Amino acid sequence: MNDKKLLEVLLKLATSEQEETINPSNYTSPFRVGKKYFIRTATMYWTGKIDRIEGHFAILTTAAWIADTGRFNEFVSGKEAHEVEPVKQEVIINLDGVIDAIEIDVDLPTKVK
Repeated sequence: MNDKKLLEVLLKLATSEQEETINPSNYTSPFRVGKKYFIRTATMYWTGKIDRIEGHFAILTTAAWIADTGRFNEFVSGKEAHEVEPVKQEVIINLDGVIDAIEIDVDLPTKVK
């Protein structure tokens, strides 16, 4: 491709309408404020209660990093996880990085195990 043709292509790209990006003010999420969840991200597992959703982020309270759930079906039904690291701070989860999540109706883990 010669320089003139390359410049024409670049100019066309630069002046063409871009796809609309997601506007955080109208971003919708399946998560519900006040509900408790087990959330799986690419590298971590978390439990917590959704305190609020801000743009693409869910803020968890009563949060815990779950290193080992044990038998998954038993864990989401209320059995204690094998390894738990609760945190006292709010945890901010980027919703774009969530692999999957399950609403849970169990007591959230609050003790190190």
